Amino acid sequence: MDKILKYSGLLALGVAFISLGMGLTCEEKEQIGILDNDKVLMTASPFRAIIGEEQKYLNALTARQAEDEKMLQAELAALQKKIQDSGKKPEAFQKEVSEFQQKVAFYNQTYQLQKALIAKASGIARQQLDPVVQEVLNEIGKTGYQVILPKKTTMYSASHTDITAEFIRRLDSKKINISFPNPAQLVAQAKTQQTLETQKQEPEKQQAQPKEEIKPQQKEKTTKK
Repeated sequence: MDKILKYSGLLALGVAFISLGMGLTCEEKEQIGILDNDKVLMTASPFRAIIGEEQKYLNALTARQAEDEKMLQAELAALQKKIQDSGKKPEAFQKEVSEFQQKVAFYNQTYQLQKALIAKASGIARQQLDPVVQEVLNEIGKTGYQVILPKKTTMYSASHTDITAEFIRRLDSKKINISFPNPAQLVAQAKTQQTLETQKQEPEKQQAQPKEEIKPQQKEKTTKK
């Protein structure tokens, strides 16, 4: 869950702040609001919906991984039995052992790739919330707040400065259509983009290659005898 919280989705509120109502005079008192962005990520409906979609894909991946592990364990047990029953030295089965190790490494790499794609899909979904988050911040700022700070980078704040509940209420009231991309489709999109970029670079490479200078053919001189 800590990894999920690393996706700010709040326009970098963890390391920045917004200032509203510029041009204040020295006599005017600044009203500061404190926002608990971790609580927003775990409580606000749009973010909980994204977390739910992400967890759905992670659960499916975990289930597939458990099935594959059972299959690999059965293959390993069969290979060990074959080596023991043969009466030969284990070195005689080096090729089969190596192939099995490569198979295990391939499955592990596949799981890591799929986890990375799920995280990427979650990040894409969170980016769709950025404009709405900024809209809500601006709305709250117009009610009298000149500065809104993130709670995790604030050393102290009085309880009355906390605007988290109001922020969540306003965010939940917005009609937001979030599209969580299928992680498997991201691979196909990446390959298509790579192919297009390669095709685009080919003509540029050909134009960049220096052309060979074509020298005019010299006519052979004939001497009269």
